[in-house]
Amino acid sequence: MQNTTPADPVNKTENTQDITEKEVDFLIDCQRQAIRYYLRFAIGLAGAGAILLVVIFSIFGGTLTDSLKSLVGIGCGFISSLSALQIKEITPRTQSMRVLALCKIHMNSPDEAVRKKYQDLVWQSLQKMALGN
Repeated sequence: MQNTTPADPVNKTENTQDITEKEVDFLIDCQRQAIRYYLRFAIGLAGAGAILLVVIFSIFGGTLTDSLKSLVGIGCGFISSLSALQIKEITPRTQSMRVLALCKIHMNSPDEAVRKKYQDLVWQSLQKMALGN
């Protein structure tokens, strides 16, 4: 009887396919897009809060009722969301982009061992991105 258990792709150490520079560029672009998404989201929330505050104060001036005070609180909450900009998401993506750029430089090395080392590093980065670790 043959062993029919599937290979574990997460712990796979041998990669049978070389990664091209175009694929590394694609991985770097994916990281850039994710960073842009986080920044746009944070700036959009802060902008919505600022617009809400400007509208409230331009229409109602300095006299605020209790219901308007709660709207001012919501606007301030949106603005304070900038402090929750997830640096812990942006910093690793920036570092990943730097590592991938370094790998791209060394992927065409004439030394087979160096080329293999950087190919494996790109595969590890790809797995980390795909699994969200």
